[in-house]
Amino acid sequence: MNLMNLQVSETTENENVYVPLVTILGATYRHSLSRIQIAAMNAPEQHCGIAQRVGYTGSRDNDFAMYRLKVRSRNNRSTITLPGFYILKDNTFIDYERWSKVLKTQ
Repeated sequence: MNLMNLQVSETTENENVYVPLVTILGATYRHSLSRIQIAAMNAPEQHCGIAQRVGYTGSRDNDFAMYRLKVRSRNNRSTITLPGFYILKDNTFIDYERWSKVLKTQ
């Protein structure tokens, strides 16, 4: 199972898949932004929050940056920090725990 299928197939109807507002294929230890504007995959042109870099999956140049996602609520008055951590791969934010489980089985 590839990682993109993992992200999309394991989400429920109430969960969204998030993407950067501008195309970014990946964020690593060596090349990452501290804050990235995000959008839901089903509305990729509509800004809905930010991804805040909080650390890395390791210290090598190609290890991924880890992000917390802060999404505006439906009424646009407050933000909600989604539980868990995310990495940015292939222009999609992927849940870190799911990604690491898949990585361990490969």
